[in-house]
Amino acid sequence: MTNTAKDDISSQWAIFDRSGRLACLPIMRQNPNSITVSDGTKVPRQRLWMISDVDCAPLLPAARTHSANLDIENLWQLANDESLLIVELSKRAAAHEKIEMLAVLQTVLDNPAYFRRNEGQFMPAPEDAIKKVRAALQRRAIDAQNERAILAALSNNELPAELVQNRVELLAGENKNTVVYRAVKKAAGGERYITEWLVKVGIFANVRECWDALFLHYWQQPIPTPLDAVRDDLPLADAHAFSIDEAGTFEVDDAFSVTPQEEGALIGIHIAVPALDDKLFDEDVYKNHRLTSVYFPNAKHPMLSAEHIDAYSLKSGDYRPVLSLYCHFNVATGVIGEPQTKLERVFIDDNYSLEDFAAATPPKVKNEYQVLSDFAAALRQTPPKEQIDYRIISEPPQVIAYTRPPVSYTIEALMRHANIIWGEQLASKKAGGLFRSGGMTTLHPEAGNTYAWTSSPLRRMIDLFNQRLLLSLSGHTSPPKVHWRTLARAFDSAKTDARRNQDTMERHEILRALQCLPPNTVLYGEAQKKNKIRLRDYPLSGKIMVSKHSPAENEEIQVCLHEINFFTQEAKFVFV
Repeated sequence: MTNTAKDDISSQWAIFDRSGRLACLPIMRQNPNSITVSDGTKVPRQRLWMISDVDCAPLLPAARTHSANLDIENLWQLANDESLLIVELSKRAAAHEKIEMLAVLQTVLDNPAYFRRNEGQFMPAPEDAIKKVRAALQRRAIDAQNERAILAALSNNELPAELVQNRVELLAGENKNTVVYRAVKKAAGGERYITEWLVKVGIFANVRECWDALFLHYWQQPIPTPLDAVRDDLPLADAHAFSIDEAGTFEVDDAFSVTPQEEGALIGIHIAVPALDDKLFDEDVYKNHRLTSVYFPNAKHPMLSAEHIDAYSLKSGDYRPVLSLYCHFNVATGVIGEPQTKLERVFIDDNYSLEDFAAATPPKVKNEYQVLSDFAAALRQTPPKEQIDYRIISEPPQVIAYTRPPVSYTIEALMRHANIIWGEQLASKKAGGLFRSGGMTTLHPEAGNTYAWTSSPLRRMIDLFNQRLLLSLSGHTSPPKVHWRTLARAFDSAKTDARRNQDTMERHEILRALQCLPPNTVLYGEAQKKNKIRLRDYPLSGKIMVSKHSPAENEEIQVCLHEINFFTQEAKFVFV
């Protein structure tokens, strides 16, 4: 075996490395800068470590095994700060046999921190660099020992405390280089199975808890500012109001009143007014906290603190501060008068749920609601299209399909009216504000569309800031300190994240409801592309297991549930 000097090469076999692993192949061609070996690889002279007159390829596996027994620290010391050919370094290490020389070479290549390549030779690293390497190796050894300890505990059905303490970070896949994450990855059988494993060993109770913990890990906190004193000096309204919301709603943003007048009635749309609280508008508060409330089956994450919600929600039984929009409505002719905005306190008689209007209108507000319904009809250019909606219930798991009741369309029309009127006021003053266009948030209203977000200030940050701006235009408060474009982008992003989380939670509960059905329950649906089905009675699509029958797209079909994967949220069905 000879050196790789730049003289003529008369030997036949080149020993070089490919990504740190040694190879030995016959030399076919050569030039001053490189050689070409039998498989066509062009090897630079800098990577040509040895030339042999015999084939050393059969020795390479044994040499690699032998290299594990060599001490890189000893080789580094033997180099004595000199740049050496591998043959010279091998002689200093008393490695004279071919297999021993190859083992030395492999050891040096396996430890690039100790030796640096230098034109076909190896230069030992400086002492300071080696001290850092030793410290890193020591930390790595300690980490490996800790990792083995965690895996040993898990094999004995024990849960180390650090796994429970870092469970959300493990779920999120953060800090993947930590001992805990590497151990969990091995125990789970791969990164893609970590969520399932965390549930299996009881670190999380179920997959829904995983989704919620992961969402809250990234979701910002409610606005923690102290509650300002709720103003009690506002004038009292003559009207008495009532609210209509989803069952269980505790952020009551809106209420309605109907006051009889000559030739009709005075319609009042009353919106909770948390924008009176100066402390909610500190500099950049919208950049660091939740921009919307998030709702999903059996739970919610409110935007504001519980103290703010309790102070400003339109709860029944007392006068509550509101921003009111009044419109005179001629019931006989359907003519709507000019709107008027007031900051006041209105007495809330009752908080109704949509279910209270399912069978019949509550007698106490029967007349008032009829006027509101007529008013909503006068606002609409076309009657609403009947829609199917779904009520998703967690306990017991079930999905109830129902036709949206007329009361929901009435409320929708009233809220739209308030948002348009107040949007017109913002647009006319050209003072700022944010408007809705095609589901997105814009700084400027489109022609003929001045819909501004204003009717849900307890649930959406954008409504809160628009309401503050409205109040400032009438001299009730100072204007909000806000960069409107930044708020618009942040709000749309937060709205997307909230919607994604809600969809995930709802799909989980839908899958639970399907799982609770009796075996072989027949489900109806419509065939879609790529062997998929859209169920008729559940807002869910799934995969149809391959069979001889291939339905046409949009064909009505009958299936049974085959299996559910709650972690990937996939449902598979088979034909009846």
